[in-house]
Amino acid sequence: MAYDEDLDDDLDDDDDFESGDPDDDELDCVPCPHCQVMIAEESERCPACGEYITFASGGLTRKGLWWWVAWTLLAILATFWLFRP
Repeated sequence: MAYDEDLDDDLDDDDDFESGDPDDDELDCVPCPHCQVMIAEESERCPACGEYITFASGGLTRKGLWWWVAWTLLAILATFWLFRP
């Protein structure tokens, strides 16, 4: 079998490979807003908790409301303490 230089040139040619980020083929993952498990960005439901995925801001959440109430009460108590007779 004879050595073919054209075959060797074809093997060394990098034009056949796509240039770019090797992670382009992987799915973009984001945490589930309900259970924080990493899921595909295109998912409609979380496979772990079964909740529908919505990333829109819905206003105050229970956690956000809790902190707002706690800080408000703390501010009221601090005001009464500062201006006590």
